[in-house]
Amino acid sequence: MAAVDPDEYVVLDEFQDALEEQPEANKRDLEISIEDTRHAVNLFFNNQFDEAVAFMEPKANESMYHSLGFATLSFIKAVMTCDEKDVNKAVGLTKVASSVCEKFRKPNNLTDRLVNLSISADENNYTQEQLHAELCYAEALLERALLTFVQDENLMNFIKGAVRSRTCYMSYKKCVQYLVSHFWTDENIRSHYESGVKLGYGTFNLLVSALPQRVLRLVEFAGFSGDRVYALNALKSAAFMHHTLRWPLSALVLLVWNLIVVYCLGTGESDLELSKTLIRTLFMHFPKVTHAMLL
Repeated sequence: MAAVDPDEYVVLDEFQDALEEQPEANKRDLEISIEDTRHAVNLFFNNQFDEAVAFMEPKANESMYHSLGFATLSFIKAVMTCDEKDVNKAVGLTKVASSVCEKFRKPNNLTDRLVNLSISADENNYTQEQLHAELCYAEALLERALLTFVQDENLMNFIKGAVRSRTCYMSYKKCVQYLVSHFWTDENIRSHYESGVKLGYGTFNLLVSALPQRVLRLVEFAGFSGDRVYALNALKSAAFMHHTLRWPLSALVLLVWNLIVVYCLGTGESDLELSKTLIRTLFMHFPKVTHAMLL
């Protein structure tokens, strides 16, 4: 029998160590990117928009959370100004964010599916980074779909927006499922994911529920959900998860709904008590906030 070179064991040990260290490294990178994005959100809500943009831009082409955060800041500005230049810029940045998030998502092409047949069930689970990539991807698609509808009122843009909405909706449905079924090893990362799912899927359901009744029946027949009660409860739950990244955005969506949309579309009664609580909370966490005052 041929003798085994001891150096081979060293190489195998180093390879095994690298495999064990990679998930931890990815987890640290994910935590850092989430905290960086929280810092940018704090700057934004403290009326330091330019500083928030400058903070997120350097890593916007390499980190999914930096890219999504950078695009979201542009999206909010476009919605507030309705300026064509701002809208076009936001559309471009949401495209970039989708592409960056795509790199971190679980591979889903034919080659990868064939390769995965040889992988055990445990090893084939989503990593926490891949789950957050799916969430960020859905969020970027939602922003891009909304911008597509307002970018140019023509049939082609309407069709594009509808297709993106469908893709976005299916991604969020997967995220809802993973929130329940995935075995989370880090409660902090899970809570950030939960608030993101509630913000996105809740917002989607809320928007669909605001459609005229005839259109609502049609889109529900096509597989979309427009459960307003679920949407408002999900957004309210996310808005009170004050230790998470997306709680201020959830609060902002609820304020826009209760103080603007309800009165413009006549979609029901406004929850003024909740709105007062949310505004007080925003001012408590962000003393220089002005966005709530714009409502």
